[in-house]
Amino acid sequence: MPLGLERRHNLGHLHFITLSCHNRLPYLDSSKPKEVLEQVIERTRRSHNFLLYAYVLMPEHIHLLLSEPKTHSLSSTLRVIKGESSKLLKGTHRHFWQPRYYDFNVFTTRKFKEKIQ
Repeated sequence: MPLGLERRHNLGHLHFITLSCHNRLPYLDSSKPKEVLEQVIERTRRSHNFLLYAYVLMPEHIHLLLSEPKTHSLSSTLRVIKGESSKLLKGTHRHFWQPRYYDFNVFTTRKFKEKIQ
């Protein structure tokens, strides 16, 4: 983990997550990769037991607003989403996702509404 980065997990907060495609390339610019990614997120949501409040898929990154998983750590849940989708989508690319993710804890109604919008 980068120096100075602090993850705040297991506090019951919601998390606003950003996952970026490798080198911010538009790997999600068509419907097929978006459909595959949605299926992976849904399978992981069921198996890791978390609530997904909102998400948006853009050509080069995604945002997820989710609860902490009940059966796994947040980092392992994101590792599954990235790993499973990468296997299915990377094709001839060496990497599909950037190695890290951005996590913003959401613990107020005001921030929740802001992130939904």
